[in-house]
Amino acid sequence: MSLRDAIMPFVPGLRRYARALVNDPLDNTRTADELVQKTVVRALKDERLKRGGNIRTLLYATLTALNRARLRQGEVAKAEYAAGAASSSRGASFPEAGGHSRIERAVAMLSPDLREVLLLVSLERMTYDEVAEIIEVPVVTMLARLTRARDELRIHFNGAAVRQPRSGTNGRPAPHLRLVK
Repeated sequence: MSLRDAIMPFVPGLRRYARALVNDPLDNTRTADELVQKTVVRALKDERLKRGGNIRTLLYATLTALNRARLRQGEVAKAEYAAGAASSSRGASFPEAGGHSRIERAVAMLSPDLREVLLLVSLERMTYDEVAEIIEVPVVTMLARLTRARDELRIHFNGAAVRQPRSGTNGRPAPHLRLVK
């Protein structure tokens, strides 16, 4: 099986993840498709995959890195615009799109680092270890981001922070994530 044939089954998932990551209702599909295309091109050139590396993890890590670079470029464009330079509308804030569901709008309001973790765990059903490897942080950092993302969604939908029940002995909040081995 060629490397290209090995990559192709992951493309629909990459596209789904890219569309959810891209927070631009005016050109969501185009930008997501560009990210996926760049991801596949980079993967085909990657020596780690030719030596038998984890295709799925590398593809999602590459797509995540490309999206971060895209966001950084958007921040540069915003700064140039604020300084009076001409800039494109890419990276500017857009009004809420009417065709998106309430959950899509809530997820889009999360910061990019929280959105990445939430999407990889919830949408792509990756393990905590895989997500931590993809976003290049320790598992505990990834879990903290996942917790913050879920808390922000709860606040968005419930209108107020959800209080954690107190444990009886040490007065600390009871743990709300279970450890998975």
